[in-house]
Amino acid sequence: MLIAEQSMLLVLDPASGVLAPVRSHIDPDVLAAGALLLDLAEQQRLRYDADHIALRATLPISHPLLAQALRVLGTPSHGLRVSAAIDLLATRMAPLAREVLDGMVRRDHLHRTRRPAWWPWAPIHYPIRSLQARNEAITALQAAVAAPTPTLRQLGLLVVTEYAGQIEQHVHGDAYDHAIRLLLGLPLNRHETTPERAVVAGIRHALADY
Repeated sequence: MLIAEQSMLLVLDPASGVLAPVRSHIDPDVLAAGALLLDLAEQQRLRYDADHIALRATLPISHPLLAQALRVLGTPSHGLRVSAAIDLLATRMAPLAREVLDGMVRRDHLHRTRRPAWWPWAPIHYPIRSLQARNEAITALQAAVAAPTPTLRQLGLLVVTEYAGQIEQHVHGDAYDHAIRLLLGLPLNRHETTPERAVVAGIRHALADY
C-alpha cells in the first residue's frame, strides 16, 4: 500500500467517510501530494539536495498514480523546489486525494457513496470497508515511533500525519512525545544525515508552509 493511501486511511473518519484533519485549513490534495513524493522517494525515484528534488532516470514505474506523478514532475534532469513539486502534483493531478481514495475503493478497502444519494452533486463519502487496512495503517504509524531506526516510510507517515494534525489521535502518552522528538530531530542539511532522512525532512519543511 502506498504511503499516500495509508495517510488517507489515518485522516479519514471511518464511519462518515469524510477526510477529517484536525487542522481545518489542510488541503487534502496537498496532503496527498506530499505523501506521493514520499512514495517516490521510498522507491528511490527522487534525488534531494538543498530543498530541491530531481527525478532519477530509472525503469518505468508500475503503479499508475506514481507513474502519473513522475510525468507531472518532468524529466529526470529537471530539478524543482520541494514546495513547487507539491504544488504541481496537487494542481495537475487534482482531485488528487479523491484519486487516492478511489484507488482504495477499487481494492475494496473503502465504500464510495453520495449523501444524499439522489442528488448528483452531493459530496462523495468514503466510509471504511476494510478495518484491517485502517488498523494496519495505525499499526504502521505506531511502529514508526517504536522503531530503533525508523525507515523512510515510517518517518513519512509521521510527517504527513503531523501535517494533518492527526498524530495524537493514534499515538498517545510517552509515544506521542517521542514521535514529536523524532520529527524535530529531522535535519535539513544532507551532510548531517542519511539521504532518506534528508528528503523526509525537506518534505516536512515544505508542508509546514501550507
